[in-house]
Formats: sequence, structure tokens, C-alpha cells
Amino acid sequence: MQAIQLKNWTQFAAWGLSSGFLAALLVSAVPTFWDWWENPAGIFRSGAGTNWNIVFETLFSWLWPLFLLFAPVSIAAMAWVSATKLKRAS
Repeated sequence: MQAIQLKNWTQFAAWGLSSGFLAALLVSAVPTFWDWWENPAGIFRSGAGTNWNIVFETLFSWLWPLFLLFAPVSIAAMAWVSATKLKRAS
């Protein structure tokens, strides 16, 4: 199996942003689901159904700060992994 070799900063950024967004989405889904399940003060769901506006507001309130945290870390990790793979290949 051939390793992914990223050769310029746009590829680091693209892979890093994508993986940072995915990680932030997965992590932010946990407290969002937890709040929906616990349903504090009945704001997430009621007899009429789920209040999706509150659910998405909660998801995005967790998503954007986590994305700002994970994106630079992911970009740096992609650059480091690629540099190590290129070093081992040569």
C-alpha cells in the first residue's frame, strides 16, 4: 500500500482542514446528543417533537471552537506525517 505523500502547503491545509472538521464534528456530536437525551428544561424535545433549531445551535456552538482548535493541529500533524514518510522513502 502506497502512503499519501503531501508535497505542498495547500495539500497539508486541505487534508488538515478536512480531518480537523471531521474530528470537531465527531467530538461536538457527543455533547449535543447528550443534551438532547437529557433534555434540560424541555428545550430540546417536547410532546410536539424535537426542536431542531436548538439542537443545531448546540451542535454549532461546540463545532466552531473545536474546529479552530483541531484544524491547526491537524495541519501540523499532516505535515509531520508526510515529512516522516518522505524521509523514510528516501
